[in-house]
Amino acid sequence: MTHLYDFLFADAAARPIAVPIFEYRQLLRKHWLSLSVGVTVGILVAVGGSLMLAKLLHLSPELQRSLATRSVSTPFALAVSDKPHAPKDLTALFVIATGVVGMLFGEIVLAFVPLRSRLARGALFGAAAHGVGTAKARELGGEEGVIASLTMMIAGVVMVLLAPALASLPF
Repeated sequence: MTHLYDFLFADAAARPIAVPIFEYRQLLRKHWLSLSVGVTVGILVAVGGSLMLAKLLHLSPELQRSLATRSVSTPFALAVSDKPHAPKDLTALFVIATGVVGMLFGEIVLAFVPLRSRLARGALFGAAAHGVGTAKARELGGEEGVIASLTMMIAGVVMVLLAPALASLPF
């Protein structure tokens, strides 16, 4: 649990995220349940989908373990990668690739599926594209950026909590 504290509060990179979250705390209080449930389901689907695709493609166990941890921001993914013994370099590569692809496809998704809710647009980028998506969400608006930041952090916490279960999966 100490690692979680270090990632959320002690790191200088977390401070710019924390201030807007504090400023929008009323919005977050109002939507905390839907965000938490949505992110948890999203993480389960992302990990499950990554593992199924890796199995279908007959990827090596190292690639499978790294793909299983790719659905959260880099600090969380690297902390979690120890549990299933995933190579940290591959994990970092997959996290960064996921973020960039999520940011690019997020814009395409918004072009075809006009999400009107700022909450939905922010959650889309925070969950799918991590830090890169949060930056993109901030371009859309302050509320979207805050929701993306929170979504990204909730996803990291959920993944840290699920890490012991990842270690027991057959790779």
